[in-house]
Amino acid sequence: KLLAELQAGRHIILTGPSGTGKTCLAKAITRALGYYPVVTTPSADWTSLETLGGLLRVPPRAWGDQDTPGNLPEYAFRPGVVLEAVLGNWEEFPAASGPGVRWVRTGRGVVEPGGPAAHGWWLVLDELSRGDIDLVLGGVFTALESRRFRIPAAVEGWGTQEIPIPHDFRIIATLNLEDRQTLFR
Repeated sequence: KLLAELQAGRHIILTGPSGTGKTCLAKAITRALGYYPVVTTPSADWTSLETLGGLLRVPPRAWGDQDTPGNLPEYAFRPGVVLEAVLGNWEEFPAASGPGVRWVRTGRGVVEPGGPAAHGWWLVLDELSRGDIDLVLGGVFTALESRRFRIPAAVEGWGTQEIPIPHDFRIIATLNLEDRQTLFR
């Protein structure tokens, strides 16, 4: 049934008691289908910054340096874990004509050490119950529904750029039911 759900384009959550092999199963399924599992565990302080990404202030290069002309702080976009997993499926190239970029599918990573190249990357959110699910996944649902991320463009003046989410990208999460009952009450 799990394979059928994944092949139908659905993301899944494996639930059950601690120590029953949910994470091992999630990684095994990912590898068996030819994808590289990107495994991460949310924590209680995660927000959309950790999952999707956001702008962070770039520290001044040396003590006393001005941040930018006019002494304005400088910011850079840092991708979160979901966006990093999505980006693992693409290579960025300049657009054939005009400004912007084009995204070309790539098989990065290997399914297992010494094994064949992976079709792409899938995200395994291990112990999802460790984070506040609304904060961890709230913004992810919008991106998954639209099948794209909108992030600040790397080139000044371009506004934003869209990163497509591959149609075969999946998130497999694990959830410990007993932990969930004691967290975030």
